[in-house]
Amino acid sequence: MLFNKQTLHIITKDQILIFIALGYFSLYFLESQIESNIVQYMDSFVHEGLTIYGNMLSISMFIIIVFQPIVTKALNKVGSKKLIAISSLLYFTGPILFMTSKLPISFYAGIILITFGEMILAPKLQALVASIPKNEMKSTYFSIFNMGGNLAYFVGPWFGGIIYSYAGITPIFLLMSIVAVMGGLFIYKANNKLANFKIQNKNSLEV
Repeated sequence: MLFNKQTLHIITKDQILIFIALGYFSLYFLESQIESNIVQYMDSFVHEGLTIYGNMLSISMFIIIVFQPIVTKALNKVGSKKLIAISSLLYFTGPILFMTSKLPISFYAGIILITFGEMILAPKLQALVASIPKNEMKSTYFSIFNMGGNLAYFVGPWFGGIIYSYAGITPIFLLMSIVAVMGGLFIYKANNKLANFKIQNKNSLEV
């Protein structure tokens, strides 16, 4: 059984896991908007919007395939706090570029920044989760971790759709940037708490 009373108690008391799940939810909420409400907006109001959107997906996949190993190696020695800050800035700026104009270059530049933000942050998120649990809890922790993303894809299109229907696309772009910052803060908090936890454990072992 994946969840029992003891497991739920451990999970709800684990602030590190909660912050990571919230961060994961925030970032995938942003991506869920790209795959739902933004493509709807582009189809309706951007000249050749679906073609541009298809190009955006191709550009994103090309960047991941070509640059993921390079980015991972280049940033291997960069501190976690800097990585979180850089990726959050990239995630924040992407939707702002979407909002600046309906020209293809704005959408291409925005998706490039978001993709690099994902490439920087995704390995860090997975490493954070892997370093939290005891071996017997790993599957449960990773399930909670993934649940944050699944919940974002469930809630995101619906919630964003309501905003889009009543207020248009601009509030969604702004919401995406705000959520990106919140996601970065959640992950930053998780990283700090995990670092402090490791220091406390090390000190307790030395006593």
